[in-house]
Amino acid sequence: MSSEEKHHWVEQLRQHLGRAKALRDAAGTDPRMAEDRLRLRTWQAERLAATYRDLLESERYRDAARFFLTDLYGPKDFSERDHEVERILPTLAATLPAAGIRTVALAIEVDALSEELDAAMVDELRRARAMPKITGKAYAEAYRRCGRRDRRELQLRLIGDIGEALAALVRKPLIHAALRLMRAPA
Repeated sequence: MSSEEKHHWVEQLRQHLGRAKALRDAAGTDPRMAEDRLRLRTWQAERLAATYRDLLESERYRDAARFFLTDLYGPKDFSERDHEVERILPTLAATLPAAGIRTVALAIEVDALSEELDAAMVDELRRARAMPKITGKAYAEAYRRCGRRDRRELQLRLIGDIGEALAALVRKPLIHAALRLMRAPA
């Protein structure tokens, strides 16, 4: 990738980071929304862990699956991670190749998109009076009512792209070390 492409991905990373932060801040202004968001994310993480137990138990995919459930998506506050990414972004831009910056930008884009979709799910689950006890049936009905098929398809495509990119990048020692550094604060 060229330096123009690298600059493009640095700017994309900044934009997605700002969007994710704004969505998290908005959710955090209402304590009930924050609780329901955490409840939804906990439920989703447990469901994903059960659905993809084979990946979590696989020697080959274990680390990637755990990384997804704990560092990209899960029931925790990612604001510290966001702050750390902002802080080290100049270093990342100077040291990572464009492919590495692209991967981080895609991960933050998935994060922002997940914040958006989760807010819509919380709204639908509340309308259905399915909070605080989420069931599989209530979740599926809320998911259908939310619609946003194009956004869900984008989310899935991005997750696949990130998985492929990480698989290629972790084979490069410098990039593997940089990704581990990014993981530490989260």
